[in-house]
Amino acid sequence: MTLPLKKLYIDSKFKTKDSISNSNFKIELPVTVYMPQNSIFTIDDICIPHSWYSIEKDINDKLYVHILTVGLGGYSFYVSLPAGNYTGDLLKIRLQERLDTYIDDNINMKDKFKVSYEPKTHSITITITSNESFKIMTDDELSTALDGYYTATYDRLNPASLNDVIKNFEAKTNSSSNPFESGFIDLQSINNIYISSPNLDNFTTLGSRGEQNIIKKVPVSSDFGYITIDRVTSNHDYLECSKVTLKTVEFHLKDSHGRCIPLHNANV
Repeated sequence: MTLPLKKLYIDSKFKTKDSISNSNFKIELPVTVYMPQNSIFTIDDICIPHSWYSIEKDINDKLYVHILTVGLGGYSFYVSLPAGNYTGDLLKIRLQERLDTYIDDNINMKDKFKVSYEPKTHSITITITSNESFKIMTDDELSTALDGYYTATYDRLNPASLNDVIKNFEAKTNSSSNPFESGFIDLQSINNIYISSPNLDNFTTLGSRGEQNIIKKVPVSSDFGYITIDRVTSNHDYLECSKVTLKTVEFHLKDSHGRCIPLHNANV
C-alpha cells in the first residue's frame, strides 16, 4: 500500500478552537489519513519564534527566603519579579526593589537585604544587614519543607522559583558575614524545546523525566525576537506510525521541566 501523503505541513495559526495555546495545539486535517503497515515519520523544517522571556510569570519568577531568628524558629516569605527579559544588572535592581518593598504581617524588609551584581562572574550576591541568618530556599527544600517551617503559601509541585536562573541547588545557610552567592546567572531559560504528540507517539523515546512521547528535540539557537530553525534529521529521528489513523493531530512544545512554553501568541 502506498503512503496517502509524503509531507504534512503544520502551522499553529490554523489550530482548532479548543487548542490551549500555540505550544499546546491541535490541527484538524481536511481528510482522514490512514498510514499503512511499516510507515515511519520524522519532524523536520521546524520554525519556532524565540518569543518567551527570560523571566516568566508562574514559571521562574519567585525568590523564596527563610530568615532564622534565634529562639523563634524564623519566618519566611517570597517575592515575585515582573515578567520580561533581564540582564544581570536589571535582575539585581528588580530583586532589590522587591525585597525592599515587601511588607506582610508587620514584617518590613526595607533595607533588610543588599543585592549586588558582579559582571565579571555574571553572578548575584544577597547579603542580610542584620545579625540573623537566612536561606534562599532550593526547590528540594520547598518540596519537603514541614508545615510551619515555611509559612508563605506556595505550590509545592510548582514553586515557579528563580532557582534555575540563579543556580541555587545546594541547601545552605547564609549570614551577613557569609552572603548568598549565586552561580552563573542563566537568563536563557530554555535551551531545548521538546516536541511531543499524544497521537503520533509510539513509546520508543524516553525523556529525562520519564516522558515517552517526545518526537523531536530542538536546540534553541536564536536570541529573543528571532527564529529557531531546525532542518537537521538523522536515521535515529525516524519513528514508526504504522496503522495510525489521523484526523486531528496534536502537538505540545515543552521545556525540560515538562511545562508548555509561553510563546505569547507567536505561531509555530
